[in-house]
Amino acid sequence: MLECWIDEPGRVKEETHLFFTKRFEENEWERPKLDGIKFQSIGQHHNDLLTERFDEEEIKAAVWDCGSEKSPGLDGLKF
Repeated sequence: MLECWIDEPGRVKEETHLFFTKRFEENEWERPKLDGIKFQSIGQHHNDLLTERFDEEEIKAAVWDCGSEKSPGLDGLKF
């Protein structure tokens, strides 16, 4: 593969597209099938609990439980 400097915008765009097309192309292979496999699931009651809106008391408790001597990390969570 010959490497050279490219600075013409149209060629840069073309080469970039080619690079990522080759990088992420998928080889021919058959994906595994999950036919007939039973996964555990939660009931409607637990689903409702997980998707309901937070109430003011839950938010207040979560904020007050955070230690004031700690600062958030890069992900926004306290260490």
